[in-house]
Formats: sequence, structure tokens, C-alpha cells
Amino acid sequence: MVEEGYDLKCKVPRFFSETRFANYSAKVYSRFRYNSSSSFLKDKAHYLLLRESYPVLIACLEEVKELYSNGRSDQKKKAETADAILKSIFNIKFSLNLAVLCDVYNIYSQIAVLLQKVSTLPHIRYDQFKELLEDYEEMLEHVDIKLCPCATFRNISEGDYSISDQHKEDALLVCSWPTLHTDIATLKQTGRIVHVIQGQLVADPIKDTRIGRRKKEAIKLLKEDDIIKAVEKRATSLVTHLSSRLEDKVFREKDVKVIKHTRVLLSSRNLMLSVVARGATTVSNLTWDKFLISSQEVDPTLLERTSEEEYRIQYREYVRRLETVARDPTKRELSDMDLLELFLQPEHAHLYQDIETVMSVMVRAALLISVESIVESWISTMEHHSSQRRTMGEMLLHEEMVISVNGPKLVHCESICQEALREYFKDRINPKERAGHFVRRSQNIENYSVSKSVDTFRKQEPKKNIMM
Repeated sequence: MVEEGYDLKCKVPRFFSETRFANYSAKVYSRFRYNSSSSFLKDKAHYLLLRESYPVLIACLEEVKELYSNGRSDQKKKAETADAILKSIFNIKFSLNLAVLCDVYNIYSQIAVLLQKVSTLPHIRYDQFKELLEDYEEMLEHVDIKLCPCATFRNISEGDYSISDQHKEDALLVCSWPTLHTDIATLKQTGRIVHVIQGQLVADPIKDTRIGRRKKEAIKLLKEDDIIKAVEKRATSLVTHLSSRLEDKVFREKDVKVIKHTRVLLSSRNLMLSVVARGATTVSNLTWDKFLISSQEVDPTLLERTSEEEYRIQYREYVRRLETVARDPTKRELSDMDLLELFLQPEHAHLYQDIETVMSVMVRAALLISVESIVESWISTMEHHSSQRRTMGEMLLHEEMVISVNGPKLVHCESICQEALREYFKDRINPKERAGHFVRRSQNIENYSVSKSVDTFRKQEPKKNIMM
């Protein structure tokens, strides 16, 4: 067919993003397909119900091609460019591959967002991550529309791919490929994808000439079912590759082992419900061995700070206090994170006093698996402090990082600067020089806290008052 002059080439989206911008890529793919851009069309009445970028883009390119094909040289160049783009994207293969990427990146973006969440305990984050990977497993099983649960709402055996209005929401909830399967069903029923007639695959009324017969033969070779099978194969390959790489890269075997221990230490809600059912004494005796083992894994120096007997007494008291908290029925619905925060609140000193060692191990477990966004921000802060002009040891760098992360904003450092100046110039013989050696050419100096930005920073209180 290529030898006979038919251009069958098309551009296909190939690679998934291996960066943290997966959620942004998902928006790009979906907005290319679903975006209110009908204002570009002249005939708004005809396209009143069309809000997708894809059909608008096709219509605009067709219009440019038609308007400028017989114009000046620069206009003809625009028409040729529009025609080249049309050949690349105005075909079933590109449209269905775009639908595949929309569905795949819908899950991938959720994974990317999940891994950047700060206020999530390690075992909760891991469980949610595994649930999203299970969605990929379901996608692999249901890539064929006939095997998808949404097929129960269609009469595919008789060639009817439509879904009644009353069942559309239910079908959307159970469908593993909502975008892809909707486009396949629409293509089968109407010959359209996103309201665009896939004209390259529809036989126009051509006269019975040699050229016309040759075009009809070319159309026959472009079978919908074969294209759909090729897209499904590519979708299977993409999801398999993506899920396997994520499973290997995100949580390594060492991380999974650590999360196993953090789950024992931080599953406060399950422990509280067990206490309600069986009593604090029984539960503390039954769970003590696992809690001690996991505590030592999380904090290897635990028994250097306290004895095993003292730690066990604190654990029994912790379980007893959980029982006290559970007397309020509303507290039984709190999550593991909520319960940890409840025990750490300053106004609830009666909850954490005398069990500080247990609480310190639990807090260490909660922070053991870092979040990428937090680590990156701290690295930037550390690089700012540890420049090439300064020779800093590990202890000094650690001290400055603690102050930088937890301390006040820079605009609150006036008292620190004054104290440093006094310390530096305290040995001057002349008392007037002990304030420092500064020459001021004019007294017309405004207070630096005159801008809204600086004022905003000045109003921010430090995270830890002890840093003031």
C-alpha cells in the first residue's frame, strides 16, 4: 500500500513518565482529550455539545488545510503542516492509544500523589500503594472489553456495545478501562471516537474506477478489530512494565521489612479495638513480645536507654490508656495517625507522661520511611548552609539543620545578631566600640519591615517555641 502511494504512518504515544510529574502528565493527556475549547470553532451551533480538545483540534486543522491549500506560499506551508499533523493524529490507533494513556496515568498520578503525602504513616502509605498496584492487575485481566465487568451491562454477543442511561454510573464504577472501553464501544456503535468520525476508516461513495477500487481495498485492510487488538497488546505491555518497575523501585525488600515492624508499633486503632473486646491486661500480655521485637528493630539502642522491665511497664500503661480513650465511642473511629497525634498533643499531657519511651519509639517508627518531597527540601536547606566557603563538621551541620527546620524565620534573628555582635566586640578597650564598627552616612534609614512579604514572615511563629 505504501508503494502505491498511501500514507499509513501514525504517531503513537510510547513511554510512560518515570519522573515525579506523573500527575501533571495525566492532566496533559486527559485535557488534550477533555477540555472546553469549542470557542475555536466558527460553527458553534453544530459543535455545541463538543467540549473535547481532540475534536476541536481536528476541526481546526481541517479548516486550516481547506482555507490555505490554494493560498500564498506561506499559507500553503501552513496547510501542509496541518495535513501532516492530521495524518499523525486523525486515526483510530492514535485515539485509542491516547485513551490507554488516560486510564493508565489516572492510576499512576494517584500513586505519585500518594508517595508525596507527608501526614501518612508508613504502613498506611504502603497499603494504599499496594491497592493501586492491584488496580493495575485488574486492568491487565480486563484489557479486553469482553472480559471487563462493564461487559455485563452491554450485549456484546449480539454486537450491541451501548449501555442504558440507568446503568452508566454502575458500569463506570466497575470498569477497569473507562476511557478505552468507552471509546471502543462508541467506535463500534457510531464509527466515532470523542465525537470525531474516524474518516480514514469509513468508505466514501467513490466511483467505480481503478483508483476508487484501490482505495476501497486499502480501507478493507484497515480493520477495526485488528487495530483494537494491537492497542490492547500495547496497553498490556505498558501496564505490565509500569507496575513491575513501580513495585521494584518504590518499596525495596528492606523497606517492606521495616514497614512490617512499623505496622506492629503504629496500629493503635486495631490495638484499641482489641482492648475493648478483651481487656487491657490480656491484650498487653499477648502483644508484648511482638511489640518489643519491633521496637528493637526500629530503635536498636532502646535497651541502652531503658531496661526491658521498665519498657514493659510503660507499654502496659500505654495499653491501659488506650482503654481509657476507648470509653468515648467517638474516639474508636479515630485512625492510627489521629490516635498518635492525640497522645502527642501538649494539652493531653496525662496521656503521654510516664510512657515517653514508648511514645519516642512510635514517633521514630512514624518517621522511619521518609517522604521524597520532605527529603528534597531538607537537602536544599543543607546545601545552603554547607557552602564551599564554610568548613562544617557533622555536629555543627546537624545543629544548624535543626535550627533551620524548626526555628524562626530569618527576619526574627535580630536578637541573635545583636548577641553575636556583643560577644565579638566585648573585649574592645573603648566601651563605645563594643557595639561594633559600623559607619552610617545618613540617619535616613527606614525600618526593613516595610514590605508585605517581610511583614508576613514576621507574623509567622516558629514551629518550636524553644528555638526563639
